[in-house]
Amino acid sequence: MMLLIDIGNSRLKWATFNQDGTLSPQKSIAYKEADSLELSIAQSWLELEMPWQGVYLASVADKHVNELIINWVSNSWGIEVEVMKTEAAACGVTNGYAKPEQLGVDRWLALIGARDLSHEVTCILDCGTAITLDILTAHGHHAGGLILPNETMMQNSLLSNTSDLKRLVEESQSAGNYKLLGRDTQTGILSGSVYAVIGLLEYVLQRLEKNHNHVKVILTGGGARTFVPLIQRPCSYMPDLVLHGMAVMVKQRL
Repeated sequence: MMLLIDIGNSRLKWATFNQDGTLSPQKSIAYKEADSLELSIAQSWLELEMPWQGVYLASVADKHVNELIINWVSNSWGIEVEVMKTEAAACGVTNGYAKPEQLGVDRWLALIGARDLSHEVTCILDCGTAITLDILTAHGHHAGGLILPNETMMQNSLLSNTSDLKRLVEESQSAGNYKLLGRDTQTGILSGSVYAVIGLLEYVLQRLEKNHNHVKVILTGGGARTFVPLIQRPCSYMPDLVLHGMAVMVKQRL
């Protein structure tokens, strides 16, 4: 059994990759800083079978978080963690960046996961602390992507000095109060930030579909659930796309 770990800016996700080639359901914990992680991972991972076949890490977190995970695995299991890196090409995918290493490893692995699932033109919308949109051609070429603040960051840019209004927006968000046109300020802010993301997605897809008959859409990331019911076209929701891509890379190396 192997342990695959995906660390974002605010959540740590993991799954086990088993000898029969199956990936276990993704599990996750939220964190604000590295020091809050150690107890959480000890409570979660000490219940696991020892991952004697290896531990693989993909991270966009800061150095302190990565070192904590690497040291914990070494001290607890005596295993050296293999850190995944972005490459120019791997697993049928060609990196579209002029400097391949500048593409985040989470985006790179999501592209590899998408390629393994489909050979169609694919749009990956990853809804995390930031939102990224990446396009993969039918030939496995990364055509490039976009990065923008997630809906919470957009809201906070308007609410930083208005605590009462921020509370109202949070209440509306908890209730799922998304309206095409808001009739109060909090709904306008909440829906405006969400539909800004959907509007960007639709704009990109419409431009692409002038040259392609169909673009497959995959949503991933911790915030994707917000967008799935609001997007007016077929889309797939795959919360573990990055870990799936990591499994594809690991399997190729065996």
